[in-house]
Amino acid sequence: MVRISKWFGLLSSKLQREELIALLFTLYLLLGAILVFTGCQQKNNVPPEHQAVQHMYNQIEEEMTEEQVDAIVTGHKSNTTKEVKDFDYGVIFKRKSAYRKTFYKAGAQEGDYFLYVYFDKDGYVVGKHLGWLTK
Repeated sequence: MVRISKWFGLLSSKLQREELIALLFTLYLLLGAILVFTGCQQKNNVPPEHQAVQHMYNQIEEEMTEEQVDAIVTGHKSNTTKEVKDFDYGVIFKRKSAYRKTFYKAGAQEGDYFLYVYFDKDGYVVGKHLGWLTK
């Protein structure tokens, strides 16, 4: 800690206060740019198929009809289960669900997704959940 104080003292004695503030601000911006850039690169490491599933999930909204959901999740296998729930995975529904429709990839394996969409007795979305298959 003493070495840092001495170094900082020497630096500050050679530079005027404004120059020191400008230097620290520039270093701060550079560090922020590096963090943002590496964060963006990590997002691109997500497989395109998983990005597509996340996009479908984000398009599904409460009060959509079952037909609207089916149009979004076109090309995926599904099955329907009678399931009356007030909440699922920590999310409280506005109304009780009457059934759940599960969407999944044909031949799903570990790491593939599943999507639960909960509907009320009239066929409107009351909740959803996106998960990944694990052993």
